Amino acid sequence: ATTPPAPHFPAGGGLELHLASAIDRHTVVLHFDRAISVRSAGKVENYSIPGLEILDARREGPIAWSSATRAVLTVAPMADTLYEVTVSGVHGQFGADLDPQYNSAEFRGFDSGTTRYNKLRFMGDSVGWGLWPIITDPGYTLYHLLVHGLRARQEETGIKLHARNLSVPGYTSDDLIENVLDEVVTTQPDLVIVEIGGNDFGGMAFDHFEENLRFIYDVLKSEVPQAQIVGTDIYTAVLNAYPDGGDGHTVKEWVDLIREIGADYEIPIVDAYDPFLDYPEPGGWFLSFDGLHPNSAGHALAAASGYEVIRRLPHRPATPRILRSGSHWVDAVSNVWEGDRWTEYFRFELDGEIIAEIPVDALPLRITDLDPGIDYELRVQSIVPDSDAGSLIASGWSEVLPFHLESPPPEE
Repeated sequence: ATTPPAPHFPAGGGLELHLASAIDRHTVVLHFDRAISVRSAGKVENYSIPGLEILDARREGPIAWSSATRAVLTVAPMADTLYEVTVSGVHGQFGADLDPQYNSAEFRGFDSGTTRYNKLRFMGDSVGWGLWPIITDPGYTLYHLLVHGLRARQEETGIKLHARNLSVPGYTSDDLIENVLDEVVTTQPDLVIVEIGGNDFGGMAFDHFEENLRFIYDVLKSEVPQAQIVGTDIYTAVLNAYPDGGDGHTVKEWVDLIREIGADYEIPIVDAYDPFLDYPEPGGWFLSFDGLHPNSAGHALAAASGYEVIRRLPHRPATPRILRSGSHWVDAVSNVWEGDRWTEYFRFELDGEIIAEIPVDALPLRITDLDPGIDYELRVQSIVPDSDAGSLIASGWSEVLPFHLESPPPEE
């Protein structure tokens, strides 16, 4: 959420609140346009959020104390609704008073729902890697904020999220295909976030980028079928680095392409474009260190859009998939949650006979001694925790997945 009215640039003489976001159920972060004084930022009475009790307040910021532009509020558990924070009495580090036109900001309360993911792989470029906050302000990158939010949503489930960032500065979609995609397939995550396109905009053909992104999604859909895939689009600051980029297409046309491909594959896309338009300069100096890469405020703005996607991720029933096959075998997998409950074991049935019961981390299941040319039917059942009884219960059986292995060509 952004401050109404829209921030003006360059900033005036007064201190301005530009952005507020909830990063978990108890934490609201306020981003100001300049460093704030530690004493005034730490007074709870200087903040008001109707409908929400503020328990504590403190100043926080990057390594350089003069860049401590954030106020962090600890609040009572919040609801999934829109809030507005109003600030009074907070001063700039060097004495600037708060501008009354820019002393409030809206934000959405952190969703009280849960997610159930065991393994995340994040693949992207320098924005995904976290340049520059990964160096100057650890913890305030898009990747770290999304992981923090996901883990906050999983606290009550007892499920630990194992996350790894495979992003590399300078990477394009060509590089993801060449150097990252195989590792994602090998590790078989159940959540994949794809952040790419900024460097592609700088020098790649529009059609080639489309081919690459569709190829990445095709591979993930077929080779990691249990995974929930999330994409991100790009934002206007790419024009600062690549004023002649785009292969004859605008940034908005690249964004529309990313969203169109996401819709084709039923992949939700994190909106990293529209929120930045509230800041007139490409990217907005308030949101970037160098005019291209987001600073901690820019990453927080993108992460707020990411939370909106996360809170809407669907809960899919168990569904068997054939990951790969040979002449007499197949590797079978399934997505790893049933309804809103995390699967602990899978029970596989082949042609009406139960053939295996295995834990999630043992997937894929290799089924051997199959005859080519024979039609088989595969079903899967999730064994999920019953929170009321403190035991495990079996879900209903999945739909039947018919499959067969091709018969070898006859010898001449």
